[in-house]
Amino acid sequence: MTPRFSDDPRAALKALPKAELHVHLEGFMDLEAWAQMTQRQASWTPQRQLEMEGHFAFKTFPFFLKCFGAVIFSFEGPEDFYQLTQRALSQLIEQGVVYAEVMLTPAFFVNRGIDFFDLMAEIHRAAKEVADRIELKLIFDGARNFGPESVAQNFKLAAQDRTGLVIGAGLGGDEANFPARLFKDQFDWAKAQGLRLTCHAGEAAGEGSMIEAVELLGADRLGHALGLVPGSRAEALVLERQVTLDLCPHSNLTTGVISSLKVHPLPSYLLRGYRVTLNSDDPGFFGSNLLDQYFWAAEDLGLDWEVLKGLARSSFEGSFLSPAQRQIWLDSPALQG
Repeated sequence: MTPRFSDDPRAALKALPKAELHVHLEGFMDLEAWAQMTQRQASWTPQRQLEMEGHFAFKTFPFFLKCFGAVIFSFEGPEDFYQLTQRALSQLIEQGVVYAEVMLTPAFFVNRGIDFFDLMAEIHRAAKEVADRIELKLIFDGARNFGPESVAQNFKLAAQDRTGLVIGAGLGGDEANFPARLFKDQFDWAKAQGLRLTCHAGEAAGEGSMIEAVELLGADRLGHALGLVPGSRAEALVLERQVTLDLCPHSNLTTGVISSLKVHPLPSYLLRGYRVTLNSDDPGFFGSNLLDQYFWAAEDLGLDWEVLKGLARSSFEGSFLSPAQRQIWLDSPALQG
């Protein structure tokens, strides 16, 4: 029986079926898990531990990107991805997540000599072990910082997937210095392959970044999407095209993109009628998971149970599931009025 929200908000939120749409597989690696992985690889030393702790002391978005890079370049073989996927899915299940579209940038690992098909097989192996509790899909996320050729490589790998896990293509990284318009050809190609499209936009750049992501790249979803102004062209695009905004409040706070959770636009976005979802982005790096986002919205913002259920419904409505699969979750009693 689902707990009453007024009696135990966190338990009720955990029992609420949810999808997570903006989270990186690599982002489930926290400092402890990173040390465990290097110990399995026999590459751990006390000095390396100090270096890892230094990386995780980031306070700004550019330094977060450096920490993220240090972590991902520590993977040595396909078995590392089996362990990481097990970790990610067990944590998501514990939060009441039943469907997840998880981002991964495989070119980083393939270019370091890890076989793509072996890597995917290990992720698939971990996903099959808990397929009765959570459905996993992957979005191959190109890194802007490495240029159009790197993004194209990630998208071409998506088209080679044999597991059926890859559902979409995306773009992350430094949007201020690598604008979306540089990657139009790559997104056109991905769309022609039948991949669904998402894009980090409005995380560290303004409305212009979001406009390019929607108009030039054809993104169905925007990750972060901070700074939408009422009456602006960007708002008109979001509303007219029913673009889903995948919000990551605690991520924005930890990377210094916003100064306080009190200034996060979630409440105003709801009032303006945008379709928004809550997401964790990189829970291992930020120390805050998806359930924490919902609990923050309930406790700190004072959103009532119906609004919170609406956020959970939006997570399925904005997903890349087929209409029939999406409707199964939307019709579930837990998400009804």
